[in-house]
Amino acid sequence: MTLSPVYPLIVEVCFYGIFGGASYATMQRYGTRVSLLLLTGATLWSTSIENFIVLNGGYDYYGYATRNFPGYMAWVGVVPLWIILGWFSMTALSYILTDVLLPGRSPYLRSLLAASISLNIDLLLDPIAVSTGLWRWTHPSVYVLGVPLTNWVGWFAIVYFFVFAFDTMVINKPLTRKPLLDIRKVEWQKMLTPFLRRLLLLAPIVLLGTLAVMMLLAPYSNLPGPYRNVFPAPFGWWS
Repeated sequence: MTLSPVYPLIVEVCFYGIFGGASYATMQRYGTRVSLLLLTGATLWSTSIENFIVLNGGYDYYGYATRNFPGYMAWVGVVPLWIILGWFSMTALSYILTDVLLPGRSPYLRSLLAASISLNIDLLLDPIAVSTGLWRWTHPSVYVLGVPLTNWVGWFAIVYFFVFAFDTMVINKPLTRKPLLDIRKVEWQKMLTPFLRRLLLLAPIVLLGTLAVMMLLAPYSNLPGPYRNVFPAPFGWWS
């Protein structure tokens, strides 16, 4: 089912509003500097991973696009801007809730809870988005409610490793292991480089792991081709 072209534009604008609310909540809890760290890391992390998978034929956002209508107003590469900002919003709010429920606990446990919260949100959003054409999956896999299991595994891993990097390199670094009011005063520039370095080290694990899951599930696909790949599938193994 594909709705009117007005629909994706309404969704896009609404997510910009959600992004504004999530940014405000993050700044209220951690201050502007730490919130900038979270936003910068989340933007680079989600932009690189989303573009990588789209360019390798995993899915795309062109269900509404035509020759004269791009489908969405703003893009970052081949991914709509609202997807990037929406990813930040869900991750930030999941992390804030985790920080409230598990203060001072193991970063492994905190990352697990934050990833689980985000996954539960996506379990609600993804089937609706697919059924209305906001994005479409274009690779063989085991599909549930129109969404491949690859997505559930990948979503959990992407949030888990990002939150782990943020929790260990920003919130629980010696520089910020102090009362919440002092965390707000951290010089975010001094924390940005080690934070991004940790993300850079973790990114290959997520990307290679996602491709491995895609390949493992492909032989058991319950969605027959042909797949509407705008970009070539990785290594041409299913296109």
